[in-house]
Amino acid sequence: MPKRALCVWMLAGLLLVGCQPTAPAEVPTPRQVILTPPNAHLPTETTALVPMVVPPQSQLIRQAQLLDQAHGWALIEQSLRWTDDAGRHWRTVAVPLAAGQSIAGGFFWDAARGWLLLNGPNDTVKYYAYFTIARTSDGGGHWQLIPLVNYADCYNCLDLSIGIERMYFSSPAQGWVQINRTESANSLHADLFVTADGGASWQPLPTTIPTTGAMSFASGSQGWVTGACCVGPPDELWETYDGGHSWQQFAVKPPHSYQALGPPVPLGTASSLFALALPDAQNTYVDTIEFYSIARDQRNWQRIATLVPAPHSLFYGADMLHLQAVSQDTWFFATSNRLYQTRDAGAGWQTVAVAPATAAFVELQFRDALHGWSLVQRCESSSPCIDTLMQTSDAGQRWAALAP
Repeated sequence: MPKRALCVWMLAGLLLVGCQPTAPAEVPTPRQVILTPPNAHLPTETTALVPMVVPPQSQLIRQAQLLDQAHGWALIEQSLRWTDDAGRHWRTVAVPLAAGQSIAGGFFWDAARGWLLLNGPNDTVKYYAYFTIARTSDGGGHWQLIPLVNYADCYNCLDLSIGIERMYFSSPAQGWVQINRTESANSLHADLFVTADGGASWQPLPTTIPTTGAMSFASGSQGWVTGACCVGPPDELWETYDGGHSWQQFAVKPPHSYQALGPPVPLGTASSLFALALPDAQNTYVDTIEFYSIARDQRNWQRIATLVPAPHSLFYGADMLHLQAVSQDTWFFATSNRLYQTRDAGAGWQTVAVAPATAAFVELQFRDALHGWSLVQRCESSSPCIDTLMQTSDAGQRWAALAP
């Protein structure tokens, strides 16, 4: 064969090889982890669990936030309490409340910068409600008051026991305030206000939130809120990718009802983690718990782990389930009165704490792999439920009650 023809033939062969379709990349299946019954030990457990003692507290803890290993605050009734030494000592922070005014909620970015939502004075006859923002840059030493909104028809705004007024900041400059505007059991929505200058000024967003649950934001545009309309269904997740101007519902594929276990939480520095519970065929018990991750300012969720509870161990839509992530690999997960930890992004779990049978974790906050706070609710048959603020410094193995 002439050299010229041989070269042409070889070149054609290379082109044909290069044009052959490549095999699709294999999609890894989510990891399945079996959560053993409460009285069984996981293989990673090497020592007996220390019993968690939950002493009752007489004060009503309305909100608490752990900022770092040393600093945190708690809203006790209408008193803002502060600690600088990991809860050993507490002091009262003076808040400039006018006559008839109350604290509806708050959020602190760090030990210096924080915001409170003040409500009142209100007119309970005409249903007038007034909201003001109080902000501080020195840990509550001084406060600046910024009017937020005045309502002439806000019925539920007058009842702060509903507890639907919420704040969240994704940075020291960018923040949101959610105010409950629900008027009946068949109408569930909230107004949303946004700031881009650290709370110096606020603007109402034109679209109401279709629910009134917990809220979180990963950036100035990407955020979430949980809730359901109206009475009965478990919480679902709603997403925004334009800072709260529009919302769409998160859907499981294939379509399926689910219970959102709170809004997504930070997963490292560039993504967020979300967990949901799927029911069994009778919609009675939790069949599976799925974990999803999403990159900051992206729209594609990736299922990264699956947790299978013991049969008939968790009631769907009723048991309190909470998730916290302190790194890409280390997560904490609370199911009613039990706390679990994974150090390999959901591939394996171990039990780290068990609260009394009459108690349940109603809030969980970890700021690193060792230090965390929890709000534990204890319900006895002969008395009303009481919340106790608890603290751990050894990854949840031992807990001590705080007395703010």
